[in-house]
Amino acid sequence: MEQFKFLSMKESFEENYKAVKVPAKNKKGFRMEYVYIGPWYVWTADPIQVKKTKIGVLNACVISLILYVVAALQDSPVNYQRLVSMTGLLSLAPFIFELFGVVQFWMSKEKMTNLNFDDISGKLKIAPVIHAALLFLCGALGIYAIVHNGFSRIQLLIPVCYGLAGWEALSVYLIFRKLQHKKIENQN
Repeated sequence: MEQFKFLSMKESFEENYKAVKVPAKNKKGFRMEYVYIGPWYVWTADPIQVKKTKIGVLNACVISLILYVVAALQDSPVNYQRLVSMTGLLSLAPFIFELFGVVQFWMSKEKMTNLNFDDISGKLKIAPVIHAALLFLCGALGIYAIVHNGFSRIQLLIPVCYGLAGWEALSVYLIFRKLQHKKIENQN
């Protein structure tokens, strides 16, 4: 049961950092500095492979956004359907988390703290899947609206774009999960 223990931010900080007195030119003669003592997370792949993964994740995220915008901004009766438009708008919430995860992944260094690794990993393993599911649902609802209301066949391009955007969102997850990591003990 210990492995499923959830820590608050304060408990996690206290577990992973140690206060150290450092000499300083002030009244006390020292200042407190917090040193990371928790485990480090590093990617097991070579730096070139990590860079390729970062590029792949970024490309998939950007292509997903472009396809979504192309589909959502069409002046079409498909986009006027309530379920299609609401599902499309709802898919933006996990996309924001996905985007933050991609940016954090790009900014990550060779060694990451426990909190940083968990944050990046959580965002890039959960948000893209939810985002993709909502976009797939949006595309399916768009196809249903076309069939049910008898819209022209050219309108099928809009649900196809939603579906492709969903595939690209799912690709973010698929690309990121291939990158293996290892946990190493801190020497402090």
